[in-house]
Order: sequence, then structure tokens, then C-alpha cells
Amino acid sequence: MTYPILSLALPIALSMLVLAMVLALVRLLKGPSAQDRVLALDCMYLNGMLLALVLVGVTLSGTRVGDHLKGALGLTLIKNLAFPALVAGLSWSLGLSGLPLTVMIVAASLPIGANVFLFSQRYNVAEELVTASVAVSTGMALITVSLVMALVNRI
Repeated sequence: MTYPILSLALPIALSMLVLAMVLALVRLLKGPSAQDRVLALDCMYLNGMLLALVLVGVTLSGTRVGDHLKGALGLTLIKNLAFPALVAGLSWSLGLSGLPLTVMIVAASLPIGANVFLFSQRYNVAEELVTASVAVSTGMALITVSLVMALVNRI
């Protein structure tokens, strides 16, 4: 993505999110029923999450992954493959089976999350490596999560 496109898309996306938040706030205050208010709160929560994701994406777009590719691949393999194997082993040793086991293993195989990225930004520790790892882990998750799901089905 080039910067002229980003400089146009970002204000539009943020404007739409702000508009959605304002309309949800109006629905929250106006009602007419409790279900409408709960739905408005849910909408505001989802819009807040989307805003956070847009801001994380803006930060990710400014980092070169290639400079930290080796470290990012190592962290990705640990998180996306080794961690689910560890969770599977511990779960089996505790006697879990069936759906709970499957859910735990698949959840463990998900890519490196935004919380790790936010902590690295907050405490200024390995920011570029973590940023590259989030990008690589998310891309590799297309393969690794599918692989883990296929292997879990054979259990």
C-alpha cells in the first residue's frame, strides 16, 4: 500500500468509526428498550476494537519486516506450532479429550496477538521484532492453523 492511498483511506476509516460510535451512543441514550441499549453497547465495543485494530495496522505499516525476518520466523514457529504441541501434551496429561481439547489446541495455534504488540510498544522493548513477528505470524497462520486443525481432527 502506498502512502497516498493510506493518507486517504485512514481519515475515511476513522470518520466512519466515529460516526458509528456517535450513532450507537444516540441509540444507547434514546432506547426505546433495554435490548436496544445492550445492542448499542455491543456496537460501541466492536467499534472500539476496530479502531484499535486500525491503529495497530497503521503502526505495522511503518515497520520493515525483512530486517527482522529471521527472529520473526523463529517466534512464529514457537507460537504457531510449538505452543499448540505443548498445550496438547499438557491437556492429554490432565485427561482432557473431545471438544475441550480441540478448542484449547486450536486456540493455542492462533497467531501472535495484538496484546504482545501493545506491551512491546508500551514498554519500548523489541518493538520492531514484535511488529515483524505479528505480521509474519498472522500470514503463516493461514497454513499453521489449518495444519493444527487437520491434526487435531485425527486425535
